[in-house]
Amino acid sequence: MERTKQYFQKLGKKRYDSVSSWEGVGYFNACNEAGIEPEFPELFELGQADIMFNSIQRGLEKVVDKPRKKRKGSKTGISVRLTPRNAKEVYDNFSFGKENLKSLIEEYVPRNTRKSIDEMGYKELRRYGHVIFGVAKKELKKE
Repeated sequence: MERTKQYFQKLGKKRYDSVSSWEGVGYFNACNEAGIEPEFPELFELGQADIMFNSIQRGLEKVVDKPRKKRKGSKTGISVRLTPRNAKEVYDNFSFGKENLKSLIEEYVPRNTRKSIDEMGYKELRRYGHVIFGVAKKELKKE
């Protein structure tokens, strides 16, 4: 019995606070939960309209695709140009030797998308090598 009394006191306070701040959703929910007729029908209807609007808006957000970020090249930002024939050659003869990586980068990565090969350390050469190998592998799967 005491719990029920506390419950309805909380609902009454929630209704009072909602009316004081003219907050329709809180008032609508409190009136519905308590099962009472609203003393302020305009505020009740405002809360009901807000709830319906928010529901429609959430539904639309799920349906409408959000614009995707444009990426330069791939996830790594490295642009690689390979034909299917070149991809087979790269895939079959790939190694992480420094000279091999340099020649692959020279041949398949456009100059305007990278810095000079002489400025690259071995770690960066390997990074480019992984990307070139991945693109070649992906190109072969298409066939």
